[in-house]
Amino acid sequence: MKRRFSIKIQCLFLLVIFFTFGSCNDPVFYTISQEVAPVEPYIKGGPTNFTVYNEHLIVASGSSIHWYKDGGWDNRGIINIPKPGGRVTYLASTKDNSGVEYLYAICLKEPKSTVVKRYNPAEGWKTMSYTGSYNLFQSIFALNGNLFIGAESGNSFVILYIDGETIEQVTLTEGGTTGLLNGAAFDGSNYYLCTASSRIYNLDITDFSASIIQRDIDARFAGIISLENGDGDAVNPHTIVAIARDGKLFTVNSSSVVYTNSLGNLATGALGIWRDKDDDPGKPKLLMAGRQDSLIYSISSGYTYGYLELDLDSGGIKSDTSFREPGTRLPSTVIDNDNERYKSTIGKQPVTDIFQAPQAIDSNMTLFASTQRGGVWSYRERSGGLQWNAEE
Repeated sequence: MKRRFSIKIQCLFLLVIFFTFGSCNDPVFYTISQEVAPVEPYIKGGPTNFTVYNEHLIVASGSSIHWYKDGGWDNRGIINIPKPGGRVTYLASTKDNSGVEYLYAICLKEPKSTVVKRYNPAEGWKTMSYTGSYNLFQSIFALNGNLFIGAESGNSFVILYIDGETIEQVTLTEGGTTGLLNGAAFDGSNYYLCTASSRIYNLDITDFSASIIQRDIDARFAGIISLENGDGDAVNPHTIVAIARDGKLFTVNSSSVVYTNSLGNLATGALGIWRDKDDDPGKPKLLMAGRQDSLIYSISSGYTYGYLELDLDSGGIKSDTSFREPGTRLPSTVIDNDNERYKSTIGKQPVTDIFQAPQAIDSNMTLFASTQRGGVWSYRERSGGLQWNAEE
């Protein structure tokens, strides 16, 4: 009886060895081998977008503002930004003509009640004055020293701008209202405002009036960005691209909005530019775009989120290129052949904002991401090598 039991144990042991070593080339086993242990995020929840203020990278979560420089978060004595009051939902920063930098925050005081606040160390947090009826502020974007706000009232949307310490309304040359403001971009001469409707506006900065660039577009725009590839002037302007919720990418200029490429998936609206710190860090190499394969969020539903990459060159989007997952080929935001690790980490997280730290803030030019519920993540050297994980 004991001998039979011993034989069974030996057979079971041999089977374990066979399946362990005999299946080592199986893609499923390889994917599992690339998984990394998640860490507790230092900045939890659903963080805001990133912005740069006073030579620091700034992000907020809940009611707190967090700042980053040279590899560390919230180092006292460098800067110390107090809570503005209320839950922070959006950030932006700008500099006035005298060189004074300001940090702006949309703060949710209570359901359906928001304010826009401005901060600098000399005056602390100060509420911007607004007397209009569109008082549910939902987004804010800084553009060449100007600030634009997406605001709502009863499912009706307008675009606002900040004039000194007051909030005014952008005049739509064709009247009416628009969708929620989802982004702003500047090519060196022209200002562009994209909305969750099918409209992208060309803004006249002299009187803050905006006209629709092109009408015959079936898209709900989720984000817009400058590719920062030109000289940023009228002679050689930057290329502007906008992404729609269905993942279609469009090139935008003052007279047209033209389909260019596609994610092949839904888009979260997150857009970012990546540069190789070891190979001409001043030259944009990749456009990053947040993707969503599923309409239902679940961290256990596979790699249905994350972001995709698209090659850039001096002309904007490189010809004969398409969006791809990180780590499938170079150049990439992750090391070569690291696609499986990408999929098992940030590939499972809905990315709401993605931002590479400028070299002046972080010599490593670390890539950061805000996730829908998993806090702030970054791609950096950790135990086990370079990897995406939550910021500790």
